[in-house]
Amino acid sequence: MSIHFKLLVATFVWGLTPTLGKILSTLEAPFIITFGRFFFACVWLFAILLLRRKGQLVGREFLGTFLLLGLTGIFLHNVLMYEGLEYISASMASLIFAFIVVQVAIIDSIINKKIPHKKSIVGMFFSVIGILIVVTDGQIVTLPREELGWGAVLIFGSAFSWAVYTVVSRKALKTYSPLTVTTYASGVGLMLVAPFPLASIEESIHIFTDAQSLLFLIFLGVVSSAITFIWHQQALEKIGALSTSIYLNLVPIFGILSAAIILGENLNEFIVVGGILVLLGIILVNTASSVDR
Repeated sequence: MSIHFKLLVATFVWGLTPTLGKILSTLEAPFIITFGRFFFACVWLFAILLLRRKGQLVGREFLGTFLLLGLTGIFLHNVLMYEGLEYISASMASLIFAFIVVQVAIIDSIINKKIPHKKSIVGMFFSVIGILIVVTDGQIVTLPREELGWGAVLIFGSAFSWAVYTVVSRKALKTYSPLTVTTYASGVGLMLVAPFPLASIEESIHIFTDAQSLLFLIFLGVVSSAITFIWHQQALEKIGALSTSIYLNLVPIFGILSAAIILGENLNEFIVVGGILVLLGIILVNTASSVDR
């Protein structure tokens, strides 16, 4: 299967994630949801790792790397996302997640000590303006406080956590396979979040015995986490961070469509205009980065 086709399918699945997350957010249990998602992901990942006999012991020099991967891409990214979805719509969250690509470009520029290409700077500007148009319903000048609330901050934090995870993953992929990196990062994230559901046993039992919640958690764990995370790591290894991240352009499109179909959320003109600017900005950032590379 082509790595580009895998990324196309992955972005479709990730586009559904904010919508499913919005449904699960009504439970008001972001830590339990994150635990459930990565419990099922780890069951699948470690089983595949053992069956393929590709398990590797992590060297001491990589312990900090895997701790950072588990903290950012698994723990913080998901907990902040589910918490943020209690306050804002899935459509808005999908558009904010599009900002990940810009964040990846900025982090890469800082690490490599490179001044961003002019096209990248223009692209970042378009992306920020696009996101603001959506979040404020076009009231960029006044910036209504209620439209730039805690939910947007949490989702931006979730996006930044994934950007860090994307950049740091490349260091681990130089030594370990995509399956190994995804498995151990998920395992670390699961250990970090495990104490929280244990502190709320009754609520955890209620969520895990609800058929719909359990089905969503299994899908988010096995498909939206384990399988697509491995494809993401394979792409990072083969075509690099920015070339991989450009596929995130499709996530808000799939996310908004799924939110409209499943949740009945409105597709107003601000979402359309803001979405176009976000996509334009991300494309500019990535085309500039590909030229530099």
